[in-house]
Amino acid sequence: MPKISKSLLFLFLGFLGLAQSPPAKKTSVAVYPIKAVGGVDKSLAQTMGSLLGYELSQSPKLIYIREDMLKEVMKRQAQNISDACDSTMCQVEIGKLVQAQKMVVGDLSKLGSLYILTVNLIDVETGAVENTFKERCACKEDELEQLASAAGNKIREHFGETGLTEPSPPPSPEPDSGRIKQPPPSGKGYGSLAIATEPPGAEIYLDAEFKGKTPATLTGIPAGSHSLSLMKKGYSPLMKEVVVTANQTFRVSERLLKQTGSLDITTTPTGAQIFVDDKYAGVSPKKLEGVLAGPHTVKAQAENYQPAEKQVEVGHQQTEAVAIELAGLPGKILVTSIPEGAEVKIDGEKKGVTTYTGALSPGKHRVELNKEGYESAGEEVEIQPNKAVSKSYTLKKYSGPRAGEVTRAPGQKAGGPMVLVPAGEFWMGCNEQVDNQCEADEKPYHQVYLDAFYIDQYEVTNGEYLECFQAGACRPPEYNDSSSDYRFGGKEGKFYRGFEAARQPAVGVSWEDARSYCGWAGKRLPTEAEWETAARGTDGRKYPWGNQLPTCSLANFADCPEDKTWTVGSKPAGASPYGALDMAGNVWEWVADWYGENYYLSSPGQNPPGAGSGTLRVLRGGSWNHYAELERASNRVRVVPDYRSGHHGFRCAR
Repeated sequence: MPKISKSLLFLFLGFLGLAQSPPAKKTSVAVYPIKAVGGVDKSLAQTMGSLLGYELSQSPKLIYIREDMLKEVMKRQAQNISDACDSTMCQVEIGKLVQAQKMVVGDLSKLGSLYILTVNLIDVETGAVENTFKERCACKEDELEQLASAAGNKIREHFGETGLTEPSPPPSPEPDSGRIKQPPPSGKGYGSLAIATEPPGAEIYLDAEFKGKTPATLTGIPAGSHSLSLMKKGYSPLMKEVVVTANQTFRVSERLLKQTGSLDITTTPTGAQIFVDDKYAGVSPKKLEGVLAGPHTVKAQAENYQPAEKQVEVGHQQTEAVAIELAGLPGKILVTSIPEGAEVKIDGEKKGVTTYTGALSPGKHRVELNKEGYESAGEEVEIQPNKAVSKSYTLKKYSGPRAGEVTRAPGQKAGGPMVLVPAGEFWMGCNEQVDNQCEADEKPYHQVYLDAFYIDQYEVTNGEYLECFQAGACRPPEYNDSSSDYRFGGKEGKFYRGFEAARQPAVGVSWEDARSYCGWAGKRLPTEAEWETAARGTDGRKYPWGNQLPTCSLANFADCPEDKTWTVGSKPAGASPYGALDMAGNVWEWVADWYGENYYLSSPGQNPPGAGSGTLRVLRGGSWNHYAELERASNRVRVVPDYRSGHHGFRCAR
């Protein structure tokens, strides 16, 4: 059965049809539209249902619920007569809505020239089929009323009538609509109805036609029997039959029964004041019983939080769960420093200089201070709703190397010069505003914070790697291709192409070889995040030097004439913002991370270490044997960690 709309139930007959029972001495019965099967025309089946209803309306033992009332209910439930409801449960629910004790459900079929009317009598309370009647007729369409008469008589006999040998004469159908004319009222003239309810304001439907709200006096009512329905949201509908006498006023006074449900209200934070329809109801969490069925507005408010509300619909004998999350009012922060004039960043966004004050949303925020000649300072600060917090910082004078200054890192044991990358935030991933070659594993473009670190100014050279080999800490390179002419190898560590090879980048090393060298030199492999920020700085540029396409004066790649590795540091014009060289081209560089295709979607915002496990390691920066589109600073390449190639080298960090 189609789901019954709560609003329609309130409007017409209630959630579960909990109206007052029909008169005890009679049985209320409704005829569900007869279904057409086996090639029978639908209008013929509908007419058969009207004829059968007329037969039942003549019974002194039955209260026949009129066809127009049943159709009005089904119309309000958005059902297309018999097509929308094929199950007994569905028809039982409709029976409850119209206050029927019994439902007549049937179908009209045709086998050759034989028409067959099958009728089931269903008990609405139990949903069980109480009796089944089947009538057959080899007749024409205009003779089918005898089927309805025969079935109607059997149903009436089922309820105790006797002597029904002759069928009652049926009314004639209206030619335009096919509907059955109802018999005329039993009296002559017109009377009045005076209707009152407790509570007042119930909608009045007389013979399924809206007449206003209680209290009301209806005049000009034809004498006879009428169907009266009284509906009010939150109360069970009431249906009854009234008899109007000519020139008299029939008075109806009824108390409507409440339909109620429950509200189970929770809020974040707890302890908020609860209002239902602007009436105070307590503090959350709160379970409210006896709430009138229908729509309600639930509002929550708490100190230091913005009020919030939800619209809810309470069903009869149902519990509606309501969860309301309150947004905290903005707090305030005051940031001071000694000396004053330090730049203030909050969550990576420049806010001004100290002394600084401003509003912040509740929650955790990162505060950072920077001033030329002083070390950076900052911390994570939690802002409470509608509260103020003060933070004061004493900046230490900076005595170490400047950003990008070439030096030997503290604790460095071997290897070439290093450059300093200061602590701070930078943009990682592909910047689609300047790069139209973004790959899926380079997204999203996101901001991360890194502690200060050093990184080699140059790629590790053959000469530097030879020292580690001669110290017994590194194994000799191996080559599974012949693409590098400037190298050393063999058990003796001989150079090829003479001493010039000593300043060429070390190649033919696996990820483990690179890690071993960096450890021997008192360093380590850089993380992907460290490598990328050293290559592009903080402005999200596409290449180390900016957004200009690579040329052979900036980098060593496949279009350049020598077609081999170049001496490290040969292209100073291609330096990164921190002075690191050859970070685009020359050789691919191993970094510390396992490769994670979707790692950027969930990576931490501070010092991301890379995926926790995997089967592939990451290479960065492009090489002399690859084209310019691979030289991009955000480009990621993954390789099995034991692979050795004349295109793969590395640099170290500390």
